Amino acid sequence: DLDFMRAQYLDPYGVEIGIMNPLGPSGQGEQNRDLSAALASANNDWQLEDWVRPEPRLKASIVVPYEDGEASRTEIEKRAGDPRFAHVLLLSRTAEALGRPRYWPIYEAAVEHGLPVGIHVFGYSGHPISNSGWPSFYIEEMTEHETACSALLSSMIMEGVFERLPDLKIVMIEAGFAWLPSLGWRLDKVWKRLKSEVPHLKMAP
Repeated sequence: DLDFMRAQYLDPYGVEIGIMNPLGPSGQGEQNRDLSAALASANNDWQLEDWVRPEPRLKASIVVPYEDGEASRTEIEKRAGDPRFAHVLLLSRTAEALGRPRYWPIYEAAVEHGLPVGIHVFGYSGHPISNSGWPSFYIEEMTEHETACSALLSSMIMEGVFERLPDLKIVMIEAGFAWLPSLGWRLDKVWKRLKSEVPHLKMAP
């Protein structure tokens, strides 16, 4: 409810810009790719029509059907020229690790159009959200965001996404950040021993 948002959030806190991240049902991660693309595009239209047009303090996210890299590229190209969109939105739990080439069309299109990629926690794509299956409690899911984000970031580094696209900007959303120093330390330590496995990496992680 836009009036409620204005009264409870935008006005009393003097918010100048609010970036919307539709989490569900957004169409992201649907196993039916046509449905995913249709819902993602509809979400983008809805953000503009019902939120951004009547409230200029708000910016939309480009919601993409991320399990289909080329369909995502098409949606980014459709929206990228509109300054009312702030970034490309992905979720953290995908069918494969986010460094895999199937997702590269998303990153390429984002860089081409000068857009950051925001990765918000959540997402399922029909797969369990932890390394050992579905959790019993929500607190487990919330705690597991760190491991999901560690895995996706490690994948993007090791697959060479940042080597290939040095201008790519990634924003991790609602994942905390205390896990980053230890992850970076461990990646560098292991890379020194196993860097022959990833000769495409020219810099330490």
